[in-house]
Amino acid sequence: MARQFINEISDGESVEEVYALADKQIRANRNGDGYLLADLRDKTGSLHGLLWNVNEELLSHINAGDYVKVKGKAQLYNGNMQLIMTRIDAVNSSEINPDDFQAGTNQDVDKLFEKLRSFLENISAPELRKLMQVYLADEQLMENLRTAPAGIKAHHAYLGGLLEHIVNLLEAASRLVDLYPSINPDLLTAGIFLHDLGKVR
Repeated sequence: MARQFINEISDGESVEEVYALADKQIRANRNGDGYLLADLRDKTGSLHGLLWNVNEELLSHINAGDYVKVKGKAQLYNGNMQLIMTRIDAVNSSEINPDDFQAGTNQDVDKLFEKLRSFLENISAPELRKLMQVYLADEQLMENLRTAPAGIKAHHAYLGGLLEHIVNLLEAASRLVDLYPSINPDLLTAGIFLHDLGKVR
């Protein structure tokens, strides 16, 4: 049976599938009854799942970061698709295909990396350029940079997203630097490269 990817779910469709549970919140409705607001994800997108009449104890078997099998019905609400769930259970990660959950950049990572290298090697200050070359020579760091997301939920939250984000900023800065003659373009380039580099961890 074909997988039900999130971007293919239509209004009124019955859903029984495994998704990544990115976030789990127990909230109270107007009557004070508890419900689950789940952020469900796969490589094609995200979807809010709601499960009524629950509490923390009933949902202690699932946690953010788990893979979960959900059952329910899709519903269009205020222009967004959501899933009204009747069941949610944890799934062993050995039973899933990670490729179904890892979105990646739609850009060529090799080309992005060569753009990055070009920006850093065109720094005119010798000491700063040499420092940037030390980073570029760190093979493990650069391999991590090529695959890391820039964020978990917000911008560029997919494999290769951090590299894409850094190169986008470098390209924008190269166009804007002439408008700000007091800015040191070498420091700006190095700062953009380094500003989010810790996210590889």
